[in-house]
Amino acid sequence: MSTSTPSLAPQHLKALDILRGMSALAVFASHYVQQFLRPDEMGWFGAVLLLAGVTGVAVFFVLSGFLIHMAALRERERSGQTDWAQYARRRFLRIVPAYALALLVYALASHQVHSNMITPATWQAFLTHLFFVSSFVPGEYQSINAIFWTVVVELHFYALYPLLSRITQRWSPWAVFGMTWLLGMGLFFGLSAVTQAGEVRVMWQHTAPVLFWKWTLGLLLAEVAFRGHAPWLRQLLSRTWLLLPVLAGIWAGTVFWQQHSIELNYKRFVLPFFCAALVGLFLFSGLRQWRSALGEWLGDISYSVYLWHPLALAVTAALPLGSALVQLGVSLGLTLLLSHLSFRFVEQPCMQLARKGSLLSSPLTAHLS
Repeated sequence: MSTSTPSLAPQHLKALDILRGMSALAVFASHYVQQFLRPDEMGWFGAVLLLAGVTGVAVFFVLSGFLIHMAALRERERSGQTDWAQYARRRFLRIVPAYALALLVYALASHQVHSNMITPATWQAFLTHLFFVSSFVPGEYQSINAIFWTVVVELHFYALYPLLSRITQRWSPWAVFGMTWLLGMGLFFGLSAVTQAGEVRVMWQHTAPVLFWKWTLGLLLAEVAFRGHAPWLRQLLSRTWLLLPVLAGIWAGTVFWQQHSIELNYKRFVLPFFCAALVGLFLFSGLRQWRSALGEWLGDISYSVYLWHPLALAVTAALPLGSALVQLGVSLGLTLLLSHLSFRFVEQPCMQLARKGSLLSSPLTAHLS
């Protein structure tokens, strides 16, 4: 079945921008709590705030898989093939320049600021992040800036996608997802069996092949949206009232199960499905009609918010601010300021450069570039 729904794209993108902006703020909130408060003394509320960051990252992975595959499906329908050179150019310019600037700034500032997320940079740490191999070097997985690992893994997802795209042309999207899920589970438990508990095991558990199934949840949603696969799933996710059960499912692992191993495994293996359902609701239910200028602006700068909020938190922690509320206001304001500047002077010019010479001109392509 190959029925496409191009008329839905602009609506979807605006709603997804809002969701992406909220996810970025969720990550900020989680790290703010870790920096300035004591979540272990806040009971279930502290646990929920910490879970917000994990949820935000999972939503980012699903959204990325959806948007990348949706753009490829549209290009294939329009031209009959995918221009992989242009794909690589767009992906590089969209992610790497802002990341490289942030890496340089954090490396220079890391010896001056004190934060639970920023560690003093070494030449090895800098080079492993610069060449996107930090996920495979013990001791560097979360060095310099603890959030950089997700950017590195995201780039590895981009590198794996051409192979995945070819497979999706021969197999059903359910088979593709099942394959990546089995691969991820096999690697996760296999690596857990052959490595000792500790930093090295955690590093291997956060590599792209282990996590790729979370990304392909977004690919599955793109197939449902563009090609009409699994109409029952689209019909299910068109019910706006499901938002409350989905949100309840997201928080269930933390709120109802306080045993650490159960909570951790819930976040690893169950939470991504609820995050994919949340993205699906913003695609197919009445939530796709949601409009908010502020939310869409936050969506635009969400990548920069993700990159720069640890620095804003560290700077705020160094200031003589007594009140937690004042610390929240200053750190959030500084985060938004840095993010706006980064988006305006780094991301936007690179996005414009990426679109030059591109055969794609749809709103979806503009969103991705």
